[in-house]
Amino acid sequence: MILVFFVLFLLVWRFAFKTRKSKEETRKVMLTVTHEMRSPLSAIKDYARKISGLDDATDESKRYADLIVDTSKGLTSMIDSFLVYSKLANGKATVKERPFRMMDIAEQLKMEYEPFAAKKQLELSVNNKADGVVNGDKEKVLTIGRNLLSNAIKYTGKGEIVLSTTYKNGVFMLMVKDTGTGLDDKQQKQIFKEFARLGNAVTQPGFGLGLSIVKNLVSLMKGKIDVSSHQGLGSIFTISLPMAAAEKQNVEPTQYRTKRQDSFTVIAIDDSHVQLSTIREAFTSNGIVCDTCNNATDLLDMMRKKSYDLLITDLKMAEVNGIEILEMMRMVNVRNSKTIPVVVMTAAPNVSEQELLDAGFVACLFKPMSDKDLINTARKCVNGKIAEKQIDFSMLLTYGTEKETLENFVKEMTDTLGSIRNAAKEENRKKMSDAIHHARSSWMMVQSDESLNHLFDLIEDSTSSDDVINQAVEDVFAHGEAIIKAAQKKIEEVTV
Repeated sequence: MILVFFVLFLLVWRFAFKTRKSKEETRKVMLTVTHEMRSPLSAIKDYARKISGLDDATDESKRYADLIVDTSKGLTSMIDSFLVYSKLANGKATVKERPFRMMDIAEQLKMEYEPFAAKKQLELSVNNKADGVVNGDKEKVLTIGRNLLSNAIKYTGKGEIVLSTTYKNGVFMLMVKDTGTGLDDKQQKQIFKEFARLGNAVTQPGFGLGLSIVKNLVSLMKGKIDVSSHQGLGSIFTISLPMAAAEKQNVEPTQYRTKRQDSFTVIAIDDSHVQLSTIREAFTSNGIVCDTCNNATDLLDMMRKKSYDLLITDLKMAEVNGIEILEMMRMVNVRNSKTIPVVVMTAAPNVSEQELLDAGFVACLFKPMSDKDLINTARKCVNGKIAEKQIDFSMLLTYGTEKETLENFVKEMTDTLGSIRNAAKEENRKKMSDAIHHARSSWMMVQSDESLNHLFDLIEDSTSSDDVINQAVEDVFAHGEAIIKAAQKKIEEVTV
């Protein structure tokens, strides 16, 4: 099926050019095809991931599923680039300015493209000197950076790629330097044309729209592009965009930085390449570092070199199962292996969540799972673990009967979490603010008010998006539930 879509796409594209249709007619044909392909491609990719995630999937079926997913991703990327180009070419794109931290640009681009560079054994270096808050369209700046980095990685066989950002005299500058094939003078005049496919691009996927998109976006934002390139020596693309400094320089962190602020490190083990790729992408897009491996030996080697806050394992794998991984963690003495929280994933219909929790896992994820479920479960496990370490009931228990005080505290905590949850569902920031204000003193008494204060600060800032606030709400719940659990354990201790 995916081959049929791909061939159809290429045939339509070639037909448009062979019949010498106008650019406008070509765009219309391509736009129709791309829109029609998006939904089935997404479905094909999702089904392939589900096939690969099945516990009884054979190695051969997993390999084919991997190929389907990789091909789907490539086609989806091509389609998305054409849709962006079409919007720009039709004059429907607009600049949406709002305050953003310039530091976020290079940080996010590095996080997104470091894995692609590493896959080709290229070094991606970042020289991030753009500090402060400016008014601009952050998403369009990121799109420019993505296209430049994608091209640099695509056409660089060995060496390094350098991403640099600076800000001076009201101009934000983004530079991408590579040690790739380079361009001669004639090629430099052609690269920004739509559907440009130079000699060195024949074997590369895409429609030749990346740099055309960059040019149109830069023009839309009244900036300029400079290119310095020599064949065999690489290229340097420098983008200059006028951006005024924002009046409010202490603006709350953007969604990306908020995620980075609470970031933790994850390691995942599975014998499915597709499943590992999906997990890594989900965490990376949320600003969380995630490393992956497909066997127990590599898992231990990676844990010896680096500390992780969470381990995610598949239940059924060819060489070792998830329970054996958990037992191995508790037996060996590699960094925090004896205490690291372990989450298990499974598609097995004959095992219950309680069985897996009783086995020692901190949480269970049933396949197929959404990115949201994966991230929320990870945050809950990690933040809950941190919260347990921080809780101190000594101040709370200074006066009154311990059991009664703790029971009242648990009731108040439960009511508070309920109020915050209801207000979040209603997207009522005023109600959330009131609930937090009422609960602050109690959380402060057990020295666990950091997540609550962070949520309050976000609510008070009108620039905070609903997604950022919802993420902070989940963090508050993770801490709150950990506090309640610790209080209930304390009640059992004082009752005995």
